[in-house]
Amino acid sequence: MTLVIHLAIGIMIGFLGFLPIGMTNMSVADSAARKGFYPALRIGLGASFVGILQALISLQSSSVLMSYSNFENTLTWISVPILIGVGIFYLMRDSSLRFGVTVPLKTPRLSGIAKGMFISTMNVVAIPYWMFYGTYLSGNAAIHVDDITAVIFMSVGGGIGMMLAFFLYAYIAVYARERTSIMEKYSSRAVSMVMFGLGAVQIFRVLT
Repeated sequence: MTLVIHLAIGIMIGFLGFLPIGMTNMSVADSAARKGFYPALRIGLGASFVGILQALISLQSSSVLMSYSNFENTLTWISVPILIGVGIFYLMRDSSLRFGVTVPLKTPRLSGIAKGMFISTMNVVAIPYWMFYGTYLSGNAAIHVDDITAVIFMSVGGGIGMMLAFFLYAYIAVYARERTSIMEKYSSRAVSMVMFGLGAVQIFRVLT
């Protein structure tokens, strides 16, 4: 029963953590708008695999790393150039912004799952997110981070929760695309603006 509880908690935390607009789910939505539902889910699947590993490592080391006061700020600063870089990538990919001239952007050809794994690896803000909940819930005796089996169940639950959030984003993107061409035409521009905004939010968080 304890393992089921850890699994359920992981699903809830994973779903709620990736429900707000972020780098990974916006990439899933952009793929759904451009390529369709199932290619987007493959990106989500790859991202969930990495998310499970991030949750596992974070929960196991939460009590140690959260004791370093500057650890979360360091990861936040690391996320800023990543978010800006992703924003620039999507901005450059939107050929409509390049004076109406279609300029192909050369990028490594990655499968959907590999692309999802890469994007999720870049999402370093997921680490302090899991560490916070690991420290908070273990401090309130809601979870047992000293039990590796329980941590594995919770991490797998986190991956399932992530996948549910990605499923929702992909469904909404496809639903919007089928009713208007605007979603497909401007999805990259929208993602780039979101990434720039998230980068600004991260800077604001650290400075305040």
